[in-house]
Amino acid sequence: GSRSQDVTVRVLGSGRYVPATPYLAGAARSQGTQVLLRATVSADAASRHSLLRFDAAAATFTSLTFPVAGFETITSHAVNGPDVWVAVRGVSADGSFLLRRSADGTAKRFLAGTVETLNNVTPLTDGRVAFTAYGQERVLLLDPASGAVGSVATSGAPESLTLGADGTLFFTRR
Repeated sequence: GSRSQDVTVRVLGSGRYVPATPYLAGAARSQGTQVLLRATVSADAASRHSLLRFDAAAATFTSLTFPVAGFETITSHAVNGPDVWVAVRGVSADGSFLLRRSADGTAKRFLAGTVETLNNVTPLTDGRVAFTAYGQERVLLLDPASGAVGSVATSGAPESLTLGADGTLFFTRR
């Protein structure tokens, strides 16, 4: 409509916080006092296979690596306490998958049961992880204890997910 609003956003790359090499972030998630940045899907392979951890207190950037290779690409990420979850667009017959990286650096792979691009990784209060698959009219739910992936049908493909303060999962759709 006719309404507009100016918004000022402080950018990590402005001022004293500048990565050693140029980095185009596609998303950011906080983990305590640190921020995890995810590169865009069109970035170079090294950037598509890791996250960039920014520590404001130390004014440092470090790479957080995952067992992702070749044309595989991290498409979404989330933080759940010390664990970091990433969605990976797979390129093999197994399809796309989720990875959970624990604080000690160990990673566990969970197949998503689809070849579609995964997005919107959202840890839930009951221990499950919700996520979406591009174009599918459902929210997928991973139970990390069993590795089982269930789903909840939606009318329209979910575009984004967020967890409310009371644990309710909300989504928008196209």
